Amino acid sequence: MFDHQTLVYFYYFLQAFFFSLLLVKGVIWIKQKKKKASSFWKRLGGTGIILAFIIGIASNPELVLDLKLKATLLVAGLVFFFGIGDDIKDFSWKKQLFFQLILSMFLWWSGCQIHFLSLPGGTVISLEKIEISLGGETSLFLLGGVLTIFWILAIVNAINWADGIDGLVGGIGMLGAMAVFAVSLRPEVNQPALAIISLILTGSILGFWFFNFPPAKIEAGTSGSY
Repeated sequence: MFDHQTLVYFYYFLQAFFFSLLLVKGVIWIKQKKKKASSFWKRLGGTGIILAFIIGIASNPELVLDLKLKATLLVAGLVFFFGIGDDIKDFSWKKQLFFQLILSMFLWWSGCQIHFLSLPGGTVISLEKIEISLGGETSLFLLGGVLTIFWILAIVNAINWADGIDGLVGGIGMLGAMAVFAVSLRPEVNQPALAIISLILTGSILGFWFFNFPPAKIEAGTSGSY
């Protein structure tokens, strides 16, 4: 009924899902055991998402850990610690924005950037006209970098603002990840590695969403919404 590649995709999805499920369940168990559990513990659902995602990517034999993917994992780890700190200290919006900006610029520097815009009607706008050479095979594009940084900041804050409604953040995250999965398998795209990464993210979010669906037992917090 299913070919080998489909089963492989399903396995990676389930692996991330169970990792996240166990991690989030562990946080809920600790919260329930604490007689005077603060709201901090209820906002640690995102730690399950991030740790399951990092474990899923780092332990996957089919993914090559190139500079872009290493940068993504490093950023995920930094978000993990920053998110916990924010949930404890409640950082100001200026500190949060500065942190987001630094991470966005780091991702761009690692090569994660938008190369062109494809508009309805077949019009393609190149963003590679102003090039910044870093030597070797790595080149950065100023216009693509500006749009990439703006895009990351916009998406992070849009998701962060949606964290107040049970089930909403997880639902948005999974829909986005599944959309990327579907697009990555199209013949004109053909990015099986991106498909695997998208499924790992989907499974990681689903493990959290299982406990965040109304009425929520746990929230994504800063780590999860970032």
